[in-house]
Amino acid sequence: MEGGEWRNSIVSQLQTRNKYETAAFQDIIAFQSRLFDNVNTLKNENLQLTLVNERIRFSGTDSVITGTGGPSNERIQALEQKILVQQEELTSLHRRRGENAQQIMSLNEKVHDLEKQLQAKDVTISENTALIASLRAEIQMYETNMTELQGLNQVLRDEHQALQIAFAAIEEKLRKAQDENRSLVERLIKYKAKDADKMNEENEHFLK
Repeated sequence: MEGGEWRNSIVSQLQTRNKYETAAFQDIIAFQSRLFDNVNTLKNENLQLTLVNERIRFSGTDSVITGTGGPSNERIQALEQKILVQQEELTSLHRRRGENAQQIMSLNEKVHDLEKQLQAKDVTISENTALIASLRAEIQMYETNMTELQGLNQVLRDEHQALQIAFAAIEEKLRKAQDENRSLVERLIKYKAKDADKMNEENEHFLK
């Protein structure tokens, strides 16, 4: 990744993880709050029904409930049945509350593990970032050396070309000098031949 893209990626991953984890906890916390509200409501209703049941049981009348004389066993039984149902519901809610508490503990452990993994990834990212910086510095050094070598090679090519031009010029001068020398040798041979012929003629004339 170039520049700060890896930082943006980490921030995005953290935001996504926090959103996911927070949403899960919000549902559990909201459900737990509703359970607490239901428990409190049921406790109040249970207390009220218990008070009514006790009043009916000890007074021997149903004036508290109906406002008329005479017993009301059906009403008492209905209230006792309602209390029993609410107690069972309260027990179920307590059991569900324990299950939710266990689930919250499991989720907390999971979050803790994820935080450890994230820290390990942060360390790895930091190490990789340092390695990338080192490799970039090394690449920059190699690029600088390559540029210098390319410049040196260009200088050597220019010098080689200049030497080739100079060598071609020297070869041309040498060829001309050899041609001139050959011409001079041929002329000298001709002169020597003429001198020899002349000396031969003089010798023959002297002998005669």
